[in-house]
Amino acid sequence: MDDRIIIFFDSECMLCNTSVQWILKHEKNHDIFFAPLYGVTFNELPFAKEYLPDSILVWKDNTLLMKTRAIQYVLYGMGGKWKVLSGLMHCIPLFIANPIYDFIARKRYGWFGRTTECMLMKGSMKHRFLD
Repeated sequence: MDDRIIIFFDSECMLCNTSVQWILKHEKNHDIFFAPLYGVTFNELPFAKEYLPDSILVWKDNTLLMKTRAIQYVLYGMGGKWKVLSGLMHCIPLFIANPIYDFIARKRYGWFGRTTECMLMKGSMKHRFLD
């Protein structure tokens, strides 16, 4: 695995798809890649996958960030006001933030819907998506 920053996301989740679109629109450096959870790229990573959350993971410097820490990292990397929001989120203890994350993750299909295919891998940003 190379040194790319990769966001792994649930490609069937409409909230996840919308979040990736938002990141693509607002990021400054355009150096983040995206890949579906349990796709080819994900399965090449060197760690056990049985107990991972099924919504968003960030791979950076051979480290996997999950849940709230993954979101904080993405916001921090986007800079500007998003970096400030990341700092504010960092003030919330994980024992509070992660259960909120888990609650939203459990409800996301009911609230935002589901699709049978990743809508994002077909657009003009196709080169930013890995299998």
